[in-house]
Amino acid sequence: MRIPSGVTDQVIYFVAVDATDLKTRETGLSSFTVYRSRDGGAATAYTTPTVTEVSSATMPGVYKLLLDEDMTIASGNDSEEVVLHITSTGMAPVTRTFELYRSKITMGFVPSIPELIDLADTATYRATILILNCADNLPSTAEITAGTVSIHRKASGATSWTAVVTDAALSEQAGAVYYDEVFDAGTGYAGGDFIRWTFKSISVTDSGNTFELCDANGVYFYSTIVKTVSVPTAGEVADAVWDETRAAHVTAGSFGELQADLENGGRLDLLIDGIKAKTDQLTFTFTNTIDANVKRINSVAITGDGQIGTEFSV
Repeated sequence: MRIPSGVTDQVIYFVAVDATDLKTRETGLSSFTVYRSRDGGAATAYTTPTVTEVSSATMPGVYKLLLDEDMTIASGNDSEEVVLHITSTGMAPVTRTFELYRSKITMGFVPSIPELIDLADTATYRATILILNCADNLPSTAEITAGTVSIHRKASGATSWTAVVTDAALSEQAGAVYYDEVFDAGTGYAGGDFIRWTFKSISVTDSGNTFELCDANGVYFYSTIVKTVSVPTAGEVADAVWDETRAAHVTAGSFGELQADLENGGRLDLLIDGIKAKTDQLTFTFTNTIDANVKRINSVAITGDGQIGTEFSV
């Protein structure tokens, strides 16, 4: 006979026969004494053995013992044998054995964690751990030990994490534990932050067996807060470029040569100053008409002054 560890509502049957002839079935017996030994342990008396006669008329001598004491196997064992020694006045002692075994229940969890978080969205974000029991239905809230969650943030490029939520109690529902958080600047979050969720001490107890999904060290999951980036206009780019100081562009290849040339005393500035000195010598008696004194044509000197008798000549 095999009984799952932790189960206390099963019975084991035995036949009571006469202690003298060892064959006559005994009916109407009561006041049984039961000793047990589990996995090599010492003989220990049942505190209150519950023994019931099945039917003295149709099944004479058949009794059942409720197995409700010492029904959980030791940690680390998957199977243990239990021996029972049953006696009552007038009956031959009965010895029965059965196996206690650990249920091979596949218990696991699936995280449902928000991957990207919008800081501008003031709605609540829910991080959920879905608990799966592949043996039967979803674990109930009575079977779940919810554990805690911590939330840390780290700015992009930073080397350390800063706690925002520390060991807050998780809420639970059938088949899940969860935590609700609002991510906003007022709480200490910022765009571009990396978020670390730490879930600790979540377990499920099923049929007297406790299945630990994560211990006090916790399991980690990560999210990211979206960073809002504004694209500059063409005017803003131009302003940023032309408002740059020369100090940022003084080495070869740093695109600062033209700026240096144009500065007061620079190469191009001196050339422009020289040109201006000459153009400043030009006179304009009439608008947009340059005053000129022509003294040579084709390198030949002009004579005369244009008056009668002293006409221009070459």
